[in-house]
Amino acid sequence: MNEAELAAHAHLTLLTAGSQHGFTSASSPQFSPCGKHIAFLSDRGGDKTNGTAVWITPATGPGEARLLASFPVAVGDLEWNHDSSGIVVSASVYVDEAARGASGLAAMESTAARDKALKEDESGLNAVIFKRLPIRQWDSWLTSAMPHPFFVGVVPEAKSPSGYNFTDVPAVDLLSAVPTAVPSGAFGGSEDWAISKGGAVAVSARPPLASDEAWTTNRHIYLQRTIPDGSGAWDGDLAASPCSRTTW
Repeated sequence: MNEAELAAHAHLTLLTAGSQHGFTSASSPQFSPCGKHIAFLSDRGGDKTNGTAVWITPATGPGEARLLASFPVAVGDLEWNHDSSGIVVSASVYVDEAARGASGLAAMESTAARDKALKEDESGLNAVIFKRLPIRQWDSWLTSAMPHPFFVGVVPEAKSPSGYNFTDVPAVDLLSAVPTAVPSGAFGGSEDWAISKGGAVAVSARPPLASDEAWTTNRHIYLQRTIPDGSGAWDGDLAASPCSRTTW
């Protein structure tokens, strides 16, 4: 390939672009297990998909991207986990007392309903009660809405235009409504969790706070033996070993 071809990006194939749908995004590409499709995150669906959702397009092109899955709230940090036959996305959900008992898809629906009520409140009041010392992390105040990883099973479907469909099992919160943030802060992502072939889940998460502790930047590695139903140092960047016995 000569310099002119390199300068013209002749070695690259454009599969999809955010500019095709106005000022929208296209990020976090993930290959399907068969290698014939690429899933990605985009907000091109607007209000119809509640913001950012999961889309899929043929890896060989051409072919217009199709919606693979949308959720009650916007999602991020897409990972197509080939070992567990599903995808994982992050979503901010409320984990306070008012949300107790809601997990998985129910937590997403509850969060969407609360946000909608706040948006439609005509009183003009926008107040938050803090029971601990308020913490401002980077450019925003920490509230009871925290990012959690959600797992959804995905299976090949020959009759589907996208080549894949979700299983009938609703989205599962991999933290089971635990009040901590995964991914962590402004620099976290899908590297903050790992799923083994056997279904064990490892996460890098903030440890429980002491009663006199306002906040900590410390993270620990925690392990759940199965995907749940319905040191002072930073520990992160997780990956399951091929034998599923070790994470690091």
